[in-house]
Amino acid sequence: MLSGPPPLGPGAPARERLKAFGAGYLELLETHSGLMVAAAPGGKEAEGPMSLYTTHLAILLREAAPLVDPQFTAEALLATFAPAHHLRVRHGLGWSRARVREGWNALVDAIAA
Repeated sequence: MLSGPPPLGPGAPARERLKAFGAGYLELLETHSGLMVAAAPGGKEAEGPMSLYTTHLAILLREAAPLVDPQFTAEALLATFAPAHHLRVRHGLGWSRARVREGWNALVDAIAA
């Protein structure tokens, strides 16, 4: 996120970086969402990583969507990737990984329009 090749790292437009973040976080969830849910004390996610992700997304949103509240929008976007929610949509509702990724990209496009 902070270094490395674009579009995940610096050097790409903010909208592309938001989409790359979503794709990368989706891969993390695909592999570890069950563990992330089990490890969350009282159902709460680890604050440290979420604060970093929120700040990162808010910075990108300031560029990609200057008319929205960047902190609120970052939190709202991240809520779509809560590990328990991910397990529900992937396994409970049977949504494909592609549908989740395309949904994230559509949200980014709508917010940044």
